[in-house]
Amino acid sequence: MPYYPKNKIQTNLYSNGKSLVNASTLALYTGPYYKVSNGQMFIGQNPQSNRYPEELIDIFDFPEIDETITNTVVSTTSGETVGQYVQNLKDNPTDKQIPIPFYPKPTPQDYKKGYFTRYFAKQINNFSFIEINRQTYLNLFQNNSEYLWELYYVTEIPWQISGDVNKVYHTNENVVKLQERNKFRGLSDFLRKNYLKFYLDKEGRKVGEVKMR
Repeated sequence: MPYYPKNKIQTNLYSNGKSLVNASTLALYTGPYYKVSNGQMFIGQNPQSNRYPEELIDIFDFPEIDETITNTVVSTTSGETVGQYVQNLKDNPTDKQIPIPFYPKPTPQDYKKGYFTRYFAKQINNFSFIEINRQTYLNLFQNNSEYLWELYYVTEIPWQISGDVNKVYHTNENVVKLQERNKFRGLSDFLRKNYLKFYLDKEGRKVGEVKMR
């Protein structure tokens, strides 16, 4: 990655999944990105985020780039092409909400039960995941017209957080693998295979990032 002075870079920008696509995969992108002085945009909060930068392109630039690209299917469920998607955005400007990331915090009651429920959203045409809260999950699951629910799959999973450490690990691992057989391939990578996340032992000690076999 070329060196850019700090005053030539806009860092910690955020794409809401509506207008930026990965230049290599043509998948709509949701997440942090940065922009350099020549107008190029890359995935990550800053140039140090990724060893091999992945470029982003504004979807509204596609009609001027290549006819082949504008005919590329952007939605695997509706068959909508990039060109159609762009035109729909232009014809029907929307202020619909998109899901925002949520970091859960199990309660003492959750630890007493031994589990709590986690909620996830995944873009339908790529492997972009975020963890969401229950209300956002319900809005997307119930096709709330105030949300861009058409772009996401959602799921809820029971997450074990106390008890025998080996049993907790393998229970959570199996739940995630079951989800990956359906529409959520890549969930284990998103979770970094940390199946003991939020776990506390009998003394209230965290296991942290331990990965067991």
